[in-house]
Amino acid sequence: MRKKWISLCMAGVMALGCAVGVFAEDPELTEVSNAEIEKVEISFSIGDDQISVNGEMVDYVAPYVVNDVTLVPVRLISESFGADVAWDEESQQATVTYGGVEIVLTIGSRIAQVDGEDVELLTAPEVTNDRTMLPLRFITETFGADVGWEEETQRVTVVKEVTNSNSIKDYALLLKRSNKEYVGDSYLGWSMKRSPEFQLAERSFDGYKNYFTSSGHDCSFALVISKRAEDADVESVYSSMKTLAENQSVIELKKGKTASGVEYANLQLKTKTAYMDLRSYIGTDKIYRLMSAVSIEEGLTEFNSLVEMLDTFDLSFQQTKAEDLSDVDSNNMHTFQSKEMEVSLLVPGDFVEYSYGSNSVNEFRFYKEYSESTSLNFFISVYSSEEGKDYRYWAEHDRVNNEKLLNMDYVSFSDLQTTTVAGLPAVYYTREIKDESETTYDWDVFIDAGDYFYNISYDIVGTKAEAEAQSKIILDSVQIGTINKEKVGKMIRINEEEELRYKEYKDAKYSFAVSLPSEWIVEQEAGEIFAMENSGVYAFDIYAVLGENNSPSVREVGVNMMNDYQKQDDVKLISTSLESVKIDGVKGYTFSYYDILKNGEKMRWDQWIVEKNNVYYFITFSSPDKYYGEKAQEIETAILESIDLK
Repeated sequence: MRKKWISLCMAGVMALGCAVGVFAEDPELTEVSNAEIEKVEISFSIGDDQISVNGEMVDYVAPYVVNDVTLVPVRLISESFGADVAWDEESQQATVTYGGVEIVLTIGSRIAQVDGEDVELLTAPEVTNDRTMLPLRFITETFGADVGWEEETQRVTVVKEVTNSNSIKDYALLLKRSNKEYVGDSYLGWSMKRSPEFQLAERSFDGYKNYFTSSGHDCSFALVISKRAEDADVESVYSSMKTLAENQSVIELKKGKTASGVEYANLQLKTKTAYMDLRSYIGTDKIYRLMSAVSIEEGLTEFNSLVEMLDTFDLSFQQTKAEDLSDVDSNNMHTFQSKEMEVSLLVPGDFVEYSYGSNSVNEFRFYKEYSESTSLNFFISVYSSEEGKDYRYWAEHDRVNNEKLLNMDYVSFSDLQTTTVAGLPAVYYTREIKDESETTYDWDVFIDAGDYFYNISYDIVGTKAEAEAQSKIILDSVQIGTINKEKVGKMIRINEEEELRYKEYKDAKYSFAVSLPSEWIVEQEAGEIFAMENSGVYAFDIYAVLGENNSPSVREVGVNMMNDYQKQDDVKLISTSLESVKIDGVKGYTFSYYDILKNGEKMRWDQWIVEKNNVYYFITFSSPDKYYGEKAQEIETAILESIDLK
């Protein structure tokens, strides 16, 4: 019940903050607030061949005692904790891989190797009923588990805490063993004093969201990092907090500086159920938000204790003093893993995860804002293989549809090529996208894993040689296991391209109508219908104005518009002159131009002007020029042909 209360409290804090702009609206924050420290619990009685794993009874080799040392089955315990176990019959060795650590155990030898270093065991591993048995103490020390003994039932209980994360790093074990005074992230550049009381319950793979919960008190706090908007500063954040503080019971509202001189704003509130502390630290390109809540029942003393710890937060990191949560290596890569989907691979460290907190368990998405208008993407998806729609089908499907999406003046596609990834059959195609500012290389790889297939897609900016070298690093790092089909079940891909459906929209003022793709976002005002494709790539607008007695002709209006655009430094005309067209049988004129963005990228605008019954209609269709391909032109044509001027 305690965990439920505090998560609801934290969700309330974030909802209040979003309402006035203190914290950017982020649906994933509620997921962070609902985090709890997970546990793996294994219990058994000596000599009993039934072992309980998270409440489920498993028939296995019974643990037993040799010279006062309890021996337990390596594979069952290790795999329950999320480790991989491999057996080599010839060398009589078991290799346990866990959290990037490799442990080698040799039957009959008291010397084990942990990442190549010798560790002496209390007794040598031995084989019983074809199962390798190992001292319980070594297991618990290796995995950071706690052992309990129940005298009445004579049962041993082994409990391991697990931090939810798609990193291979075991954060619960790391912090349990740490004796450092601080905790932080060297890559994202923050640290604060740590307390054994607070456990890292959940952390997004990119490290931008961290949720800590108390093991003994009804309190928790979250650290959420986001990109800093150009106009964001301590004054604007303080102003938003001041607005939030209205009609609230305020404990503190202030601006301050950390020990290193970082500016921050801080608001502390008291409600009927909780004490709350909200902070925003203004970094160079990021904002760091600390949000905490303490139950009223815990009292002001506990709240002040938490505040004292939060006061040590700073945008600095000292390796000798702080336990490092970052898993980004010197090559700016870190290993992503999904145990359920049986996949791991390297992902660039500066890509932000936006699949975190979603309901999807088989799709993982990352992005990087490379420039004002360019985002690089990194996708990992897993789907069931279906008859007639296997990995090859979807590879060819995506290649064909991506060709329709892009303007072929900018992009070139390779043919579908065959390869192997992680020892499995695979096909892929590449595309090279050029514009004025950079060249982007994209790999779209499809891997056959029997009942399932994996789709890994990523963008890389640089020279072709640099892109190919990084792609090789990524693909060489891919590891794929066997998905538990009974547990996971079917996960079919449904986003096959279908013929667009259109919906008619009518204007009440001038009675004109237009049909637009039904999935687009549409806004209407008197005399205007505006629509945008969900991702914002395409936009359409039709705007009607009543003419006056001395209004110029449609041609004169078009010429004047072209002349005005020609005078603007950031506009380049595509059309050399007006072209005559007909919209709903009415004669009009059209021209096209580029709006040149700061990075040199072109936004294409197609403009039409027609007049009927003294009503002038201004019609536009816009798209980034590199996305003005076959698909865009088909949509544009369908919309124009649907216009009814009444």
